[in-house]
Amino acid sequence: MFPFRFSFILVCFSLLAGSISQGSPIAARFICSQINSNPQLQFKTRFSEEFQALVPESHLRLILQEVHEAVGSCQSVSPDGKDLYTLISETLGRVRIQVSAPIYQITSFSILSVERNTKLREWPDFRAELEALPGNVSLTLQGFDGDSFTFQENMRQPIASGFKLYVLGALAKEIRQGKLSWADTIPIQTKLKSLPTGKMQDLKAGTQVSLLESAQQMIQISDNTATDHLIAHLGRETIEAILPEMGNPFALENAPFLMTHEMMKLKWAYSPSKLKTYLSSSTSEKREILNTEIASIELSQIGKNGVDSSQPTQINAIEWFASSQSLCEAARWLRDFGDPKFESILGRNTPFVQAGAHWEFVGFKGGSEPGVLTLTYLLKSNRGKWGCLSFAWSHEERTVNSWIGYELVAKALKFSETVVK
Repeated sequence: MFPFRFSFILVCFSLLAGSISQGSPIAARFICSQINSNPQLQFKTRFSEEFQALVPESHLRLILQEVHEAVGSCQSVSPDGKDLYTLISETLGRVRIQVSAPIYQITSFSILSVERNTKLREWPDFRAELEALPGNVSLTLQGFDGDSFTFQENMRQPIASGFKLYVLGALAKEIRQGKLSWADTIPIQTKLKSLPTGKMQDLKAGTQVSLLESAQQMIQISDNTATDHLIAHLGRETIEAILPEMGNPFALENAPFLMTHEMMKLKWAYSPSKLKTYLSSSTSEKREILNTEIASIELSQIGKNGVDSSQPTQINAIEWFASSQSLCEAARWLRDFGDPKFESILGRNTPFVQAGAHWEFVGFKGGSEPGVLTLTYLLKSNRGKWGCLSFAWSHEERTVNSWIGYELVAKALKFSETVVK
């Protein structure tokens, strides 16, 4: 498992267990004891060899520390179904986990949700929470025809996989102009393969994939290889050109528009001394470096340049940039563009909220890497009113606590029902 990610996912480490998890209650109590400021994991003895091969100890330790930062130390364990448990913290926060330990060692462990004991019902409640977060925080909640609530909404933010909304917009415009078709296919190329998230990196070179399938994978599971093939097919300059049209005021800072494998290579494979030269180069010089030096670096070299990939790395220099307000403008642009394919592309993976009692449609794209978290929702109420919620949080010196970010957004989505009616 690679330590940096560019899509929204909940932490889930699991392996199939072939027998009844008789040790699960003991394992749940052990996990409870490890939700503290300095987990003593007994990693080699308490977790199976298969689990250890899948999950780095440092990564697991960081996640448990972040849960502790969000809710405090765990105080009690309550069974909640087969292998399911609710952990209650000292602040009365609740952590839902799934853990399996057929005998003694833990073979499967998932954190399903983290909920702090906070009451966020009105805008001043949210504003106070946002002001207390370390780093740079932005939020835009707006009804396209009515009220809006914003916090530092025009701040330039790194957005991780949130940039894929602009790739989708550029693709849709090329299709609208008749230059491309959703049914067109592109071949998988080894040189354009990236690291997960996603699954298209596992396809054989030469496999034909339609533009529609590529777009769906790019948005729904944030497939990096699908994204890089689309950028190459469109041309990075095409995407750079559509940024102002889609409401992004940081077009110059997004040039050259990076592919995901280029971003990873620059941060975690390229020589730090050469990176300084790249950062001081002109845009045209950067394009040349990407097309030559960076293109020649093998994916296997990512993570081997001595830079810690679990911590924020050049997030305000090597990234994609927008603001929470401009991400909402991009969502509105996609809505106004009116391509019927958008609902199937944007509406399949919508964490924390589903179409139902209040919402007729929900679209979503998120993004994350160490030090960066963004979540953007396009919302349509059952009364036909449209709106958007976009949250961006970044910190140059430490990872942002995704559990706190997720909870804020989940509660903001509930609050948004009073804004987008």
